[in-house]
Amino acid sequence: RILRIHRLWERDLADETGINEAEWHRRAEKREHDLTMEEADRLSEALGYPVYDPHGDPIPNRHGELPPRSGRTLTEAAPGTHTRIVHLEDEPAILFEQLSAEGLYPGMAVTVLENNEERVVIGGEGKKITLAPVVAANITIAAEDGEKTEKREEEPFVTLADTRPGDVAEVIEISPQCRGMQRRRLMDLGILPGSVITRELESMGGDPVAYNVRGALIALRDDQARLIRIKLKKETHEPQL
Repeated sequence: RILRIHRLWERDLADETGINEAEWHRRAEKREHDLTMEEADRLSEALGYPVYDPHGDPIPNRHGELPPRSGRTLTEAAPGTHTRIVHLEDEPAILFEQLSAEGLYPGMAVTVLENNEERVVIGGEGKKITLAPVVAANITIAAEDGEKTEKREEEPFVTLADTRPGDVAEVIEISPQCRGMQRRRLMDLGILPGSVITRELESMGGDPVAYNVRGALIALRDDQARLIRIKLKKETHEPQL
């Protein structure tokens, strides 16, 4: 019962609030004794009957049964494997914070570029991430095709934060890593697939930046802009001062 409620609270914190992921476990731990089984059922219903928590851990049903979870650790994958992350270990908390700081999350598609005794290098969303094997062992993956495939070049990955003043971009999507209130706020501001955004003004320090979205100027921090995936429609070549 406690495990079910804990993981439901984590799912709620991830999907319905803007609370940082580093806080999910601690806050859920404080609230895991607050609900009866009936209240837990109602919370599960409100969340759409989730099967996994935001770290990828299975959520027991009201009878204590766990859904199946398959996969292998990232350290078991050969270079050239195209796969996706299905679970990030969330204990100890400092480990999960490190994985989150690298921009990793369950559901993220990655390619194993290098795997040896010294390091594991993966590519995903336009960046390369180097991990110590002891850290990579805490990431569970599931092969998309089950086999090692030929090396392929990844499409250039561009976010709104990569633009320059005067650039015009079209939104492809908001990163799945962006959840809850923060995701809803961006959507309420008109940041939706197909929306056209122009980078307009920068603050003295370069952060935040003002963008024109559907005729309105909105300010976004760099960490927010990096959650918005775009393709450039018009690129400026003005030198940055």
